[in-house]
Amino acid sequence: NELQQEFQEKLKDFLKKEKGLKQDELPSAIGFGDLSPELQKELQELQKRMAVELQPLVLESSLTMQKILEAENHKARCKLLKYFMEAEVTRLSTKKSLQGLFSSSGSNVSMAGSSSDIPPEEMMTQEKEDAKRSPTFFDEPDAFQ
Repeated sequence: NELQQEFQEKLKDFLKKEKGLKQDELPSAIGFGDLSPELQKELQELQKRMAVELQPLVLESSLTMQKILEAENHKARCKLLKYFMEAEVTRLSTKKSLQGLFSSSGSNVSMAGSSSDIPPEEMMTQEKEDAKRSPTFFDEPDAFQ
């Protein structure tokens, strides 16, 4: 997303300086051939980089759905769905924490996922924690982990 925003800013600058357009005249779409050779190259590199970075997410999503479809019954599918949702919440909390650590402000960094950030009704109980560790999710060598 940051890479896209950076490229969009360069594209806006190109359209304003090279094409002489004003802010309110910027088109909603532009052809690849209308870009400068430098922007064309940068766009191709951005597309390659995004494809490489997004491939693991696509694979993870596919495996997640596959495991849900392969579940024996509705209860097992619900357990898997809950597990994957909790894993995603953990991933996003970690991402938020890391962004806080590496932000330029550097002050008052709160850890995402701390009890103050989580509503009481969404707090994990010990029973939920035990269910999350169930071996059901890891019984196959190709299981999503």
